[in-house]
Amino acid sequence: LLLNGELDPQTTLVSANAMFNRLQGDQKLLLTFPAASHVVLDHSPVNTPGQVSCGWTLLTQYVIMDGDLSKLDLCCMDDLAEVSFDIPAAVARQVLGTDDAFNGQATATTTTNVSA
Repeated sequence: LLLNGELDPQTTLVSANAMFNRLQGDQKLLLTFPAASHVVLDHSPVNTPGQVSCGWTLLTQYVIMDGDLSKLDLCCMDDLAEVSFDIPAAVARQVLGTDDAFNGQATATTTTNVSA
C-alpha cells in the first residue's frame, strides 16, 4: 500500500509511480491524494467532523486486515477535504500587517539596519 500526496515536493507523483511499478506481484495499490503534501497520514483530512485523516484510516485498515488490499474500504477518499490557501485575517495582520494576505498591502512593522 503506497499513499502519495500530489502536492508532495519530496516524493513526487512521478517517483511514487516509479516505486509502484518496481514492486513485484499484484498485491499492490497506489493511492494518490490531490490536496496532500508529504506524510499523507497527517495531511489527508476529511470533511466529516471528528474523523481521523484518510491516510491513517487506510493504514489502520491495512494492518488490521493483514495487508489484504481487497478488504480496504476506500470511502474516506470521497470525503477528502479540499486544499485551502485561505489565511485568516488575524494571521495575515500579525505576519504581514494587512487583513488580506493576497490582495492587501503589506506594511513594515520593524526595520533592520544592514551594514555594508
